[in-house]
Amino acid sequence: MKNLHLEAVFHEPKGRFAYALNSNSLHIRLLTKKDAIEKIKLVYGDPFLWSKSTGKYEWVSNYKSMNIKYSTDLHDFWEVEISTKRERFKYAFILEDKVLYGSNNNKDITEEYDLFNFFSFPYISK
Repeated sequence: MKNLHLEAVFHEPKGRFAYALNSNSLHIRLLTKKDAIEKIKLVYGDPFLWSKSTGKYEWVSNYKSMNIKYSTDLHDFWEVEISTKRERFKYAFILEDKVLYGSNNNKDITEEYDLFNFFSFPYISK
């Protein structure tokens, strides 16, 4: 596996890297060092949607693979479109099925999700 170069990963919530397309869809982007990462998934969902499974409550989340939208000599720009019937999202990035890249820090993917480390899109206006 390649070195992840986490110092060269960037996301800006609620701006040019996360914006609404319509009342229930978002474009989410992530910038990485060129050719440093081969696989990125977005984990996302409504922060208030939980279900009880095997005796404990678990966050109902979705996963979607991201694709390189365009590249420069130095960077790859990854993008994904997500849709939901709900108007709020929490999301984070899973890099190489190994690291969860969130708003506060990076965690090993084997740890439980901490939604306080997820980026927020609290409301999509109509």
